[in-house]
Amino acid sequence: MDDLDLLLDVDEKREVHFPFWKIIYKNLLFIIITVVVITGVFIGASAIFIKPVYSSSQEVILKLALDNGSYATEQQLNNNSLAKNYLPTVVDLVKSPKTVELAKSYNDLDISVNDITINFKDESLIFEISYSDSNIVNAEKKLNDLLKASESELYSNTYPFPTKNIELVKTQNKSFSSVNNKMKLFAIAGFAVGITVALGYVLLKYVFDNRLKTEEDVEELTKTDILSVLDK
Repeated sequence: MDDLDLLLDVDEKREVHFPFWKIIYKNLLFIIITVVVITGVFIGASAIFIKPVYSSSQEVILKLALDNGSYATEQQLNNNSLAKNYLPTVVDLVKSPKTVELAKSYNDLDISVNDITINFKDESLIFEISYSDSNIVNAEKKLNDLLKASESELYSNTYPFPTKNIELVKTQNKSFSSVNNKMKLFAIAGFAVGITVALGYVLLKYVFDNRLKTEEDVEELTKTDILSVLDK
């Protein structure tokens, strides 16, 4: 058997017998280090290039005062079409240029309509106003200024519908959250890339390595037992 036939025979043996887990175990340290390094690079990149955005939210109830001075009950509110008709108008009020400009004047903070989110609860006069900002402290300040300006505009004489019986009441339900912190996503992506690179490298290295490294490789290839081994 010449050298070329021997190499071809080695390739055929490797195609038939592919010790995947043995390769993984043998290169485990390299795989772990590669995954950790690449994951760390991805996390670092996310911290540098992607700034988290925080959201400050406040639950608000649109209350309707009755003629006797008391507030309408939940059932009365749900049956009061006039009050429900105010809800879409309140959204316009909160996001109106006049309200936003008034809110800006309180603390000289830049407030954008695009960062305002309003969600209504089904079959209710309860809604949640949220403001998003890269600074969690500013997110809360801007939300408070926006609510203050909305109340001021609501009770002003310039508002296009009678508001003497309408009141915005802030509840205790206040929350903060991160709305686009993608560090976890980058960590997962880094882990996946690290695994792919590490496994791809060690497996391709094994496939293209035709050398006989152990006595078992020789015995398996030649189908004969080794009688002795000469040291170098």
